Order: sequence, then C-alpha cells, then structure tokens
Amino acid sequence: EATERERERAEQQRLAEAAAAEQQRRDELARQQAQAHAAAEAARVAAEQQYRPINKPEPDYPRRALTQKLEGDCTVEYDVTASGRVDNPRLVDGACDSPLFARPSLAAARDFIYQPRLVDGQPVTVAGVRNTFRYRLSQ
Repeated sequence: EATERERERAEQQRLAEAAAAEQQRRDELARQQAQAHAAAEAARVAAEQQYRPINKPEPDYPRRALTQKLEGDCTVEYDVTASGRVDNPRLVDGACDSPLFARPSLAAARDFIYQPRLVDGQPVTVAGVRNTFRYRLSQ
C-alpha cells in the first residue's frame, strides 16, 4: 500500500512536471509570436513612414547624344517636399558623364512624384535624395 501511494505520488509529480514543461513551451511560443508580430508591425509602420516614388518618368534621350551614339549616367540630387514633389533639383558634382545628359535629367527629376515621408503621422521634407539616370542605346 505504501509502495502504491509512492507510485501515485511519483506519477502525479511526473504529470505536474510535464504540464509545467508544456506550459513553459506554450509561454515561449506565445512570446516568440508576440515578438514576431511586434517586428512585423514595426516594419509596417517604418514602411509607411518612408517616402516612396509614385511616378518617376524616364528622361528624353538627347538627340545629339543619339547621333553621337553617346551613353552615360547623370546623377541628380533634390529634396522631396511634404507634398511629395521634387524641389531644388541639381546635378551632383562630377556625376554627369556628358553635359548633354544634364538638362533632360533635371527635367525628368522635376516631374517625379513621391509618397511623402511621415514623421509622427505628418508629412515632412526629405533633403538630399539622389537619382542616377542611365542613358543606354538599345541594341
């Protein structure tokens, strides 16, 4: 009879330990899911806060560059306003392979439209955005 009680106590203790281990596993899984959810939410909020291009038309290829079979790149820097428009486009020093690419690059950049960046739910200006236009002849 004493041995039987001992077995029952041992079995109850084993079951209690198994239940505690299972609860610990569930708690850990819930913690991991909460962390994953928080990370996903943070990524979603960050994505909402970033400015994103809505419309970025390609520049016209300069005719003189076409006749000369000239290819190259031209980098323009500008600010994206709180309304999503481009302000103050300018050439980046030394980043335009030919002066022929300057005017169409600046003109194209002026026509860009962005979803503005949000800070505390309010749209703000983003300064110093860069875009490199690549002028390549079709094969």
